[in-house]
This record gives sequence, structure tokens and C-alpha cells, in this order.
Amino acid sequence: MPLTYTSLGDAGVMGTSCHHLTLNGTRVVIDAGRHPRTGDTPDLARLRTLGADAIALTHAHLDHCGALPMAMRCLPGRRVLATPATAALATLVLKHHLKREAGAAGAAGLPFHADELKALQWERAAFGQTRAVGRDGVTARLFDAGHLLGSASVLLEGGGVRVFAPGDLHLMDRAWQRGATLPDAPVDVLVCESTQGANDALDDVLPERVEAALMQAVGDALRGGGRVLLPVFALGRAQEVLAMLARARDRGEVPDAPVYLGGLAATVTRLSGEFMDALALVEPVVDVSRFGTRPLTPAVARRPPPGPAVFLAGSGMVVEGSLAHTLAEHLLDDPAAMLGFVGYLDPDTPGFALRAGQREARCALRQFPLTAHARRCDLVEVAARLQPRDIILVHGDEAARAGLAAALGQALPTARVHRPGPRDVLTV
Repeated sequence: MPLTYTSLGDAGVMGTSCHHLTLNGTRVVIDAGRHPRTGDTPDLARLRTLGADAIALTHAHLDHCGALPMAMRCLPGRRVLATPATAALATLVLKHHLKREAGAAGAAGLPFHADELKALQWERAAFGQTRAVGRDGVTARLFDAGHLLGSASVLLEGGGVRVFAPGDLHLMDRAWQRGATLPDAPVDVLVCESTQGANDALDDVLPERVEAALMQAVGDALRGGGRVLLPVFALGRAQEVLAMLARARDRGEVPDAPVYLGGLAATVTRLSGEFMDALALVEPVVDVSRFGTRPLTPAVARRPPPGPAVFLAGSGMVVEGSLAHTLAEHLLDDPAAMLGFVGYLDPDTPGFALRAGQREARCALRQFPLTAHARRCDLVEVAARLQPRDIILVHGDEAARAGLAAALGQALPTARVHRPGPRDVLTV
């Protein structure tokens, strides 16, 4: 029985993840993202035409869940399959997104409305649990993707065909969260992210070494009485850095200085405590919801207290108007301060300009290549372990997909590697 794949988003670009698969007559949608910066959405008109018997959400980042209420207009009565943590976090993120959009555009310009968010119906499933989806015996099972609190990969099975869609995944253990788990081999089709496909420089980077370098730099700055600004993403990176700080304190590597955390990151951190038992966490387990942080408010950002102190502030890309941007304006002229970049920076953002030295700075500027996405070598390892006959590359620009396709071609010469474009339909 063939599988039909239709690209509704993330075809040669990133930011609007949405994939339509038809397996054994059952139509399944995976994710419905909205671009965090441009507001672009998947091809919802095409989704309305195609329809779906089921929808699954891999995780709560905006580029995977931001268009969910809009997608559900096309899928009335459907329940969204997700882990309990993803259901809670996605609800929180969408509420935050709606509030931000209302402030920027007014009610007339909102992408969706509060009543649509409240109307979302969830089919919650733990890792390893199997759920029937659609008809004709097709099932879905969720696996820990290692990317984010509650993030899941989806294994679809039906008609003798197995399709694995990892979403965003990270294969190695990191400071807080264990790496992804995979189903037994073989699978027939792998729908694979390509984020780091062109970044072979990461292949030699190990998370524990990056963590050690970051904590060494933080400790040195604090011991010198300085202030440390780490621009973080609210979901994932903030909690990961908190776990690093907690362990480094316990080992005596970082002084016991105040740590400021605010906004959505603080709310997500508190919420994470509710799902500790369901997570595969690195030993010794750190409950970041119990980390003693101080509130990072706009007033604190406008008049940051003297050091030593650590500020975990959004946005991760230091966009104008954010707490991170306000703090950076104060700390750039402080020679005792350190501004440490711990995540991806879009080339069109102030954070990228700062890191590139396009502004004069007296503080230390450091880069630490933390990532929640699998390295290219890890994606090749996933494919080698699962032995798919077909690999569909998504969630990456053309350079990333081409780089990963080349690496996969060398490692799995008999596998067919596909790079679908917008609206392309593949039958494999």
C-alpha cells in the first residue's frame, strides 16, 4: 500500500511546519506551524481540500503549533494527538502569541481568536502509547524526540507500512533532557528534519563540552563581579541553561549569584514541574521549576542591578523591545559584563548584528553552540538505524536539505531521498 505525502509547509524553508500523509486510506496531518517572525502559515486552503482523519502535534514551538487553531477550522471535530506536556505548553504558547498579536495589530488583525483556542480538543498520549487514527487499522505511537519538554516523534503503521516522522529531534543527551528514542527497525518511510543539514561544523561538537565552556565563562564573569546576559528562548533553552547553572553551582564551578528569569520563560519553567515524572531526564535530575530565580521585569531590565548576576532573558534573538534587547543596551558598555549567545540567531535580527561585531561593545561577546536539533551526523545515524527505503527531507532551507541529502546518499546508497517543494505530492 503506497504512502502519499503532501507538503503544506516547510518545503525548502523553515517556520511553517505542516505535513499531510495518506496511509492505507487514512489521512493524517502532522503539525501546523506559524512563522514566528513573518506570520506565514501553511497552505490551509489545500488542507481544507484534502481534509484529514487525524492530526498530531509533535511539540509546542510556534513554528509547529502556531497555526493550529486555524488548521482546526479545516478539520472540525478532530482531536489533536499530543503528549500531555505538549498539550499544556502549546495552549500556553498560543495564549501568549494571541496576547502579543492583539497588542501589535488589534482584534481585527488576529490570526485566530480566544474562543478557537478554547475549542481545541486534545487526545493526550504518553510516550509509547498507541492510538487508533482514522480508519482501516492505522495507528500512531509517540516516541520521545529529545527536543523539548514533551516533544514527540510519530510512528504511523497501517497496511503493512511503517512511517516515522521525528519532527524536531535531538539524539544525544543534553544538560537536562535525554536524547531521542527510536522505534525498532526497519521503517518504510522516514520524514526527516534537515535543520543542521548544511552545518557539518557541528558534527564534532558535543553538548557536554559546550556546557563546560559556557559554565566556565559564566563562572569567570561572576567571580569578577560582572553581569551575564544569556538571551534564551522561553521553551527549552531557558530550562536547559537553568539545569546547567544548578549543577555547576552544586559542583562549585559557578558562584551563588542571583539569577533573573521572566516572561514566558518563567511560566514555562514553573509548568515544567508538573511533568517531571513523564520525562526522561539526565541524572542527577534537576527540577528547574524549583530553581530559585528572581523576577526579571521591564523595570529590572531598564535598570539592571549591579553584578554579580545572571539574566536569562527573551527574546533569544534579542529583538527590539524585548527584555534581552533592553538589557543588552545597558551591558554593552560594561567591560566586566558578558553577553553570551546560546542559540540560533536569524541574520535579520539585532542579536545576529551584535554577535557579528556590527556594534561597538566593551563587554565580552561569546558564542556557545547549543542546539536542540540533531547534528547532520546524527540524522544520518537515525536513517542508518531505521533503514528506510524512502526519506523525505523537510524543515530546512535548500542548502540544509541538499547537504543532508548528499550525506544520506553516501551512507544509504539504496535509499531514495526526496526534497519536496511547496504543494508537491509524493507517492512512495
